[in-house]
Amino acid sequence: MPLYYADTETLNLVEYALSVFKFKDYLSGFDDLSAYLVALTFERIVIKTAGKKFPQLEELSLTGVLDFFRKKRLVDEETNRRLRFCRDFRDKVMHQGSKSVSVRETEDVLRELCGMVEIDFAKEYERREFEDILAFSERKVKPRQPVEIYDSDFNEFIVLYEKCLSLQYALVPILAPLQLVPEEISEFVPTSGGIWLPWVVGKAGKRSHMKRMSLGVALTPYNIRIGIDFGSKAYRPKEQYYTLLIERGLDNSLRRLNDNYLVYNTYWYYHIGDKMKLHQYLELSSSSIIKKRIEDSLKEVQTKNEESAPMTGHKFLIGKILDRGTPEFEQSLRNLRAEINETFSDLRPILESVEKRAW
Repeated sequence: MPLYYADTETLNLVEYALSVFKFKDYLSGFDDLSAYLVALTFERIVIKTAGKKFPQLEELSLTGVLDFFRKKRLVDEETNRRLRFCRDFRDKVMHQGSKSVSVRETEDVLRELCGMVEIDFAKEYERREFEDILAFSERKVKPRQPVEIYDSDFNEFIVLYEKCLSLQYALVPILAPLQLVPEEISEFVPTSGGIWLPWVVGKAGKRSHMKRMSLGVALTPYNIRIGIDFGSKAYRPKEQYYTLLIERGLDNSLRRLNDNYLVYNTYWYYHIGDKMKLHQYLELSSSSIIKKRIEDSLKEVQTKNEESAPMTGHKFLIGKILDRGTPEFEQSLRNLRAEINETFSDLRPILESVEKRAW
């Protein structure tokens, strides 16, 4: 029976500390934040353990709890030494500031925390993504009543972001007949390169779109992309998608789509390349060149899966791209909800085919 008690919030805090520590060299102040998070998390684990397993210790200090562990022989001498090393780290951070400890000390204590709550440090550290930091707590911006989106909004993403929340809210009743469930809109930071509104078939848990195939709307300063997409960890659905393309299992659904649809690749989430008209893809899909490219794409996904690496781009996606600066763009904005509904209706059978095979 493990000595330490860690509730869900504490486990989330350890994972959050791992994420902040991993990206400490990318954002100013994250090295200091890492030290404080690690110190607070150590204190929380010990105090939670004392409060849950030994109610008589509720009023004791951190040192008093550690003394109790040693006196009752709940820990061996080596464990006692490591606990006091963590306690000393916590005291230095809280009383002298984060600059009083080194990065190596922060990492050493963080490794101890992972061991205390039975988390594999190396494995979880590798899996951490920057989005894990942004998605730690519930979003505070709430949707307003539906408002129109204008071309000028694409120059001010903070305005566009707020309007996208309203757009998602307005689409809920429109897309209900398709049994599509809205997932969390992508997080916003001032340097965001795009906004993603994902929808999945059925509810599969918090942030399920990260592991699922989805129908989504991606907005950037240059365009709006409406169509099939995948989360950064959607290995299984993406493998099945490419398998179906290789087997020509989606051809009937694809032939029903009009020529407004494109086949394209994305890279670094929002950037688009290698566009071709859907009818061109269908004409070439039996060729050895296209088949080889899809097979290579499948192998890329399998490699990412084996490495637990995030997928930051996808190939052979299907959808519509509304380019800003074209005469049709303003008209598309005025009819955006209808355009999304029509596109999702067209692509829903493909999503369902892939999901059935994946799960």
